[in-house]
Amino acid sequence: MITSFVTFLMLLLQAPPAQTASIQGRVVAADGQSALPRVTVELRRAGTNDAPIVSSTNEDGRFVFSSLLPGQYRLTATRSGYVPAEYGQRKPGAVGLPLVLAAGQQFREAQIALTASASVSGRIFFRTGKPVVNAEVMAMKASYQDGRRVLTLEQTGRTNDLGEYRLYWLTPGKYYLSTMPWDGRPISGGVVMNANGAAAAVDMARMTVLAGDVARAPLGFQPGAPPSDTEAWVPVYFPGTANEDAAAPIDLAAGANVRSIDIITTPVGPRRIRGTIMDATGQPAQNAQIFRSRNSPPSNAFVTEVAHSEKGTFDIRGVVPGPYTLLAIAGDSAGKVVVNVGETDLEDVRIPVAAGVTFSGKLSIDGANNPVPAGLRVSLRPDPLVPGMPIPASAVSAEGQFTFSQVLPGNYLVTVQPLQAAPPVATGQRGNAFPAPPQRGAPALPPLPPALQNAYVKSVRLGSADVLNGGLRIDTPPGDSLEIVIGANPGRVEGDVGRLPNVTVVLVPAARMRRPDLYKSVLTNPEGRFEFQGVTPGDYILIAWADVENGAWMNADFLKPYESRGRTIRVEEGSRHTIQQLTPLE
Repeated sequence: MITSFVTFLMLLLQAPPAQTASIQGRVVAADGQSALPRVTVELRRAGTNDAPIVSSTNEDGRFVFSSLLPGQYRLTATRSGYVPAEYGQRKPGAVGLPLVLAAGQQFREAQIALTASASVSGRIFFRTGKPVVNAEVMAMKASYQDGRRVLTLEQTGRTNDLGEYRLYWLTPGKYYLSTMPWDGRPISGGVVMNANGAAAAVDMARMTVLAGDVARAPLGFQPGAPPSDTEAWVPVYFPGTANEDAAAPIDLAAGANVRSIDIITTPVGPRRIRGTIMDATGQPAQNAQIFRSRNSPPSNAFVTEVAHSEKGTFDIRGVVPGPYTLLAIAGDSAGKVVVNVGETDLEDVRIPVAAGVTFSGKLSIDGANNPVPAGLRVSLRPDPLVPGMPIPASAVSAEGQFTFSQVLPGNYLVTVQPLQAAPPVATGQRGNAFPAPPQRGAPALPPLPPALQNAYVKSVRLGSADVLNGGLRIDTPPGDSLEIVIGANPGRVEGDVGRLPNVTVVLVPAARMRRPDLYKSVLTNPEGRFEFQGVTPGDYILIAWADVENGAWMNADFLKPYESRGRTIRVEEGSRHTIQQLTPLE
């Protein structure tokens, strides 16, 4: 027994040690020459919950991680005054590349380049020339949501007693500045800094104003106070406009310190909207509710207003000029109107309400005897999408049956979840303090069976009319059933862009259909290859960009100058396309 144990120990001692890997590298400035000392370098092993390994560069900008297990790792570097960077990224803030280590591998040239951050400063004045103390100053970037250009919050700060502000550690790029005055007292919130551009949380009072729905007077603003009838303060964009679309961009280069970006802020004259909610008989609707949402720039939800319970009248005060949607609900009846608030009050606005339309449909899977999987849901997406509008939805039974109820008159796009993304209840970019009416739907959907993982919506017909691409118009209960067919044999598109990693490759429908599910995008892998699975049959344009704003390709104006430079392909059922050497556009 003792002899066996000794033999085991001898064999254990004679066994070769486990081979561990290591990573050595250097952090330099973006010019690729200047070494950066005292940079925090963090190594995370992908696919695990292991704590990151943290190190720091020496005076030569070098770092080393040793005794590493084989696997895939992510390497990042951070230092004050520079934009955080990841190994292998193509530009500041972009996705990097993983480091794959084999047993015993010594990776020696992991170089990371840090880009110097930028800053912008200036003063905020009233029209009288007096400084605005404690004004909110916001740096925003243009992005795209559902094909629409919006401004998203990157960083906020406040002015001092001289009306001065300075926003710093900004990722280089184009920014839009806006400001909002408050009184001089301290206010909750403080400075929001996020060099990577994720949306930041904002306080309740600021959300109310930024939503652009109700004109509040923030100088001495008190929560719950009624809106002002004389003046209201709204965000003003550089160089001095309340129109978001007229804002001028400020280009911040790496390491730039742009000064004297001054903004003069002035109040606007709020307006009122008065009117009546009318029932189907032409009489004032009783016990009605009214909701309001700004259309451009869009708010994030409907704001609840007060309607007279017996007379059906409403008087909405303190409305900032602009287009709005008014939604009225009285029992099982509903209706909406779009109004444009200008330089005068709106009087005698009528909102007719009627019982919502109820109709049914049937869903089937293309092919012989294919059962309908559990968990499918059909939704009606308003077209155009109205921020905060409730989305009619219905679960699909095992027999493929579904029913919609209380559908408002209007135009809709039919979508099937989870094959297509659920229509958003709201699309505003900066948040709103008021809740939206609940979405009509069901809890989270179960996963699809393997045979339908790449399924797609093949056809949607109402009688003889194709409503999949053309849209569904609801005015009265349709006389036909809505028939949906799910295709289970999609196409596939793959290829390469040379050996360039992290290139954005997009597939857009050639006919510019209003269907978000047909727009697909992917980043090339470390070998420069891309693949699209589950492609709905049809005609497409394939385009690659070395650098493009996420979602910009869904905007028709942005896409137009690039269309002729892409590759046109036709995807058939079950087809496979291989594209060689797709050239990325700059």
